[in-house]
Amino acid sequence: MNLLAPCFPASRFRLACVYTASLVFLLVAASLISPPLYADSTSTSSIQVSNFTMTSSSGTIVFLDPWTAQAFAQAQNSLGENNSQYNSSLGGLAQASASVQFASAQSSADALNMILMGSTTVNIPGGLIAASAVSQQTLSNMFEITGAGGPVNVTFGVLLNSMQSLLTDSSGFASSEVTFTLSVDGNVVLFSDSAKQIGPNGSWNYNFSGELTNTIPLYENQWYEFTAFAEQDPNGYGQTPEPPTIALALGGAAVGFIRRLILAKRG
Repeated sequence: MNLLAPCFPASRFRLACVYTASLVFLLVAASLISPPLYADSTSTSSIQVSNFTMTSSSGTIVFLDPWTAQAFAQAQNSLGENNSQYNSSLGGLAQASASVQFASAQSSADALNMILMGSTTVNIPGGLIAASAVSQQTLSNMFEITGAGGPVNVTFGVLLNSMQSLLTDSSGFASSEVTFTLSVDGNVVLFSDSAKQIGPNGSWNYNFSGELTNTIPLYENQWYEFTAFAEQDPNGYGQTPEPPTIALALGGAAVGFIRRLILAKRG
């Protein structure tokens, strides 16, 4: 006995099955042919600090110890990978590097030639991924001023070169920050900070090359701590990939037709 016959003819049911099967086939084909829109995100940065100068209006600047160099690098991603390295040197070269999938960092502090250098890269080629990197460099020492006969003005100077680049597609996000600080006893004397974040379909490039100078009053026969610190912090991440438009349209058509078919059968 055919219980479907009174409300849904067999010929119509066979036609519906053929049509539904065709829609399902087209839906699968569309999902294979039309790739999803993955999120691309790229963030790169670098810095070099050199030509350190200290000039006093009178007296002599005396450094009390060999220069201490410190380098730190870290890279991590949302897949659970985390890699870091730290090195220091008394009067020599300290270097560090770290890398994981989608991120890498390099760091160098040269106490012999008084140079800070660092570079970082985050490159996400697609997918729901987040990654970041950190590169830090430090030079430090103690000094005093002798033979000044009283308070003295001291001029500090450095040559700073930096580069930042950001690029995203329709679902990506990226950010970058490059900073440099020269401090005496924790008080900031020279400072530079460049930070930027972009959203989907964005791009940004920034290059800086110039001298930073500042003059502060100090006192003779007093010990001071000199610290030069540079840091680079890039980040990148992507949103959930979007399904292909054709697949969405065919999927909606298939779901709607099957729903009408079920309602007709119940009727």
